Amino acid sequence: MVKNIFIAATGMSDGKSTLSIGLLNYFINNGNKIGFIKPVGQRFVLVNDEQIDKDSYLMDNIYHASKDIRLTSPIAIPNGYTEEYILNRDEKRDLLSDKLMKCYNELAEEKDYMLMEGTGHAGVGSVLDLSNAKVAKMLGSKVILIAPGGVGNTIDEIMLNKALFDQEGVELLGVVINKIFEDKYEKITKLLGKALEYYNIKPLGFIPYRYSLSSPNMYLIRESLKAETLNEGQNIYQNITGIVVGAMTPHYVMSYLKKGCLLITPGDREDVLLAALALSMLSEDNRLAGILLTGGILPKENVTKLLRKSDIPILHVNKDTYDTATKVSDLNVKITVNDKKKIELAKQLTEEYIDIEYIKNNI
Repeated sequence: MVKNIFIAATGMSDGKSTLSIGLLNYFINNGNKIGFIKPVGQRFVLVNDEQIDKDSYLMDNIYHASKDIRLTSPIAIPNGYTEEYILNRDEKRDLLSDKLMKCYNELAEEKDYMLMEGTGHAGVGSVLDLSNAKVAKMLGSKVILIAPGGVGNTIDEIMLNKALFDQEGVELLGVVINKIFEDKYEKITKLLGKALEYYNIKPLGFIPYRYSLSSPNMYLIRESLKAETLNEGQNIYQNITGIVVGAMTPHYVMSYLKKGCLLITPGDREDVLLAALALSMLSEDNRLAGILLTGGILPKENVTKLLRKSDIPILHVNKDTYDTATKVSDLNVKITVNDKKKIELAKQLTEEYIDIEYIKNNI
């Protein structure tokens, strides 16, 4: 009989995809037949004119664990669908749940395990009568809950989410604490370990924060900001290690430019651009991950030609510099198919910090 694992979280971007990548890698490498499904998705890509959740698309491209990618993303919610559902609930409720069960049953055929990735906290999806808690119950799965590294707020969020799963009669297998800053790692593992023991909740692992998993790249910036490409460059998927706003004189800007930085500057600051380009070309230690031009302005033609001859990915947007820098800083960074280093790091962190044997023996 197939065994189910449902991965939930206390909020968005807590690390569900990171754990999914790592667990799939472990089970596949140990000769297990495992399938993946994202029961309800909110972010999708078009694959052969079909709406496929981005996480399903990612897992399918890494592991090819399904014979039909459409089965891994049974319900992808487009904008405006919730209103349609509320107005036609009686007609649509059974259609959604039936489609979900049909896809799950087909994927689970001849599998040892099924890995299910939820969306957000335990209550997300309630508007469609398909909250994470209800879906986990429907599919007969125990739940792994992921929470961010902290103390008071983390415990509060864990207990709030646990209450929703308890209400549905869904067993919480344990909790993974993710993104713990190194200088607080010992303190947080000690305090949360003691708190979880008091509440009789199994800690399944404490994962330290890794900046590279949260760092954007120029591809993500282009997609998220709807930016135009001035120069494709050599590696649009390189992790950005820092952001420098080029609002100062070239002398000061250059002192901040390090390897892997993103330079955000108005398109008419030819002085800053030429200085940054020269520095990046002369020194490997100062090679930029990208340049983002703002204000809807492009440099003069001779400077633009030089930029296009470089190996630096260069984008441009119409928004002003401050607004653009804010949006880049606030980006919700997700692992994508081309993030090879992030994918390998997700596997490594799961193997090193998660008690996978306990998970395998208790689902």
